[in-house]
Amino acid sequence: MKKNLVILGCGFVGKYLIKSLENNTNYQVFATSRDPEKNLADFKNRIKFDLLDENTYVNIPENSFIIMNFPAEPLDKIKKFYEYVKDSSIIKICLGTTSGYLEKSGVITELSPLKLDNSRIQGENFLMKNGSLILQLSGIYGGNRHPFNWLNKGLIKNSNKTVNLIHVNDICNIITFLLDSDLHSQRINLSDGQQHWWHDIWSLGVSRKEVITECPESLEIDNRFIDNQKIVNIIGQDYSFEQL
Repeated sequence: MKKNLVILGCGFVGKYLIKSLENNTNYQVFATSRDPEKNLADFKNRIKFDLLDENTYVNIPENSFIIMNFPAEPLDKIKKFYEYVKDSSIIKICLGTTSGYLEKSGVITELSPLKLDNSRIQGENFLMKNGSLILQLSGIYGGNRHPFNWLNKGLIKNSNKTVNLIHVNDICNIITFLLDSDLHSQRINLSDGQQHWWHDIWSLGVSRKEVITECPESLEIDNRFIDNQKIVNIIGQDYSFEQL
């Protein structure tokens, strides 16, 4: 018998996740939006849900695994939603961001200090204490959302800076793997484990004729590396991350 899987929030990652799970025989997939008729028009099992509107909590099917794709805030609503679903469902995974770490340089692991006064981190910590896996996502790319485009739009000001990346396909693959695991109450960094310098990304884009702008200025070195050894140990050393 298929298990219910509810994808809370279907933005960029959520829509890729729906696609990746459409042929999965283990789960009956539901997806939510504050405006499902508009944002999920092509998806049959669409549900209206708004964390801020407690009247929509009843729309979540019972006995579900839940993936939270939007920021886990405000804390009071996260607590109320958890209390509502906890007797029948599990908030298995919550997507966070590596910007929640306090340190702006050096190697960042799951033990690195967090911005504890940040409302999103407070919500994530509450969920983690109550069983959820918190996936700290590096810069997400895939499809038209690509570092080459960020360069072409002039968004990058320092070529002497690193960027930590994770492809949306890797996010979907890892989520699918973790859904079937017994892991709980953990924080896990998601990154491809590579040190990407913007001047190297620019050179690669130019060589492929996909970057048409000048290389950004070379300013002060800004080096931050998101360590992904924990997820590599979980999914296996032979897992191959997407490449730029």
